Amino acid sequence: MDNAEIKAKIKDYFVEIDDDKFTKVKRVNSKEELKWEGAILRNRFMLTSNDSHSLSLYITYAHADERDALYFKFGYSNTNDGYPAVENFVIFLLLDENKTIKLNIDSADYRDYPHLNAYLQYGDLSSLSVSDFIQIANANKIDYSIRFGRGELEGSFTEDELNIIKGFYNAVFDEDFEIERLSNYIKAKTIPEQEEVMNVDTDIPQPEEPKKASGCYIATMAYGSYEHPQVMLLRNFRDGYLAERNWGIKFIEMYYKYSPKLVKRLEHKTVINKVVRRCLDLFIKIIK
Repeated sequence: MDNAEIKAKIKDYFVEIDDDKFTKVKRVNSKEELKWEGAILRNRFMLTSNDSHSLSLYITYAHADERDALYFKFGYSNTNDGYPAVENFVIFLLLDENKTIKLNIDSADYRDYPHLNAYLQYGDLSSLSVSDFIQIANANKIDYSIRFGRGELEGSFTEDELNIIKGFYNAVFDEDFEIERLSNYIKAKTIPEQEEVMNVDTDIPQPEEPKKASGCYIATMAYGSYEHPQVMLLRNFRDGYLAERNWGIKFIEMYYKYSPKLVKRLEHKTVINKVVRRCLDLFIKIIK
């Protein structure tokens, strides 16, 4: 498959494109959201008696008359407890522990949607410059801090969330950007984890080979990047040692069955991540 075919797949997976032939406006919206929900939001921005509410961000791009506009759009789902009051909604993105980008509610939203003065439900965040978005898309680690009212939510984007941003950038600007990474990500997401490989002649299920292209979920969570040198060492150990042994293959299968759920529970636990990273550092010293 050549680069053009891969890029077409990336576009189809990550974005929806709307070219309005009458207004000459091209819009690109991300299909996937950066989302927080359940217990992680409990009593963060409002007192609530349930965990059904969620906060989401998705990216949109508009182009018309040689002008570009890039936005992170937010939404807060309806809950039994209503919506939190909005005061000074702002998001800080820290890229690779170096550059900080600040996003807040576009002032136009207050004119177009007066209810935002009182309650947060949906709206646009301030427009991003293309240069800022390029830096966001190229970052290997993004820490975030979301603040409004008296609440605050902090953490780091997961590998999957970084890929949503990178996939959007690739689709909008039509560049050969992170093609291998995004292609592997799409394959991992679209091939069922427990899919059986059928023998064409006998129709007998055959054992599936361990997925060497899959990410090291726990290591990526601990080190903050799929491309971190320590994560790469662990992937090499998996592919060059574990995958060559029967007991190692069984371990890999168990790891990929349970680790994604574990990461989802622990990804925002800073102290636990530090402990996991120290344990992995010690293990890497042993296997070197």
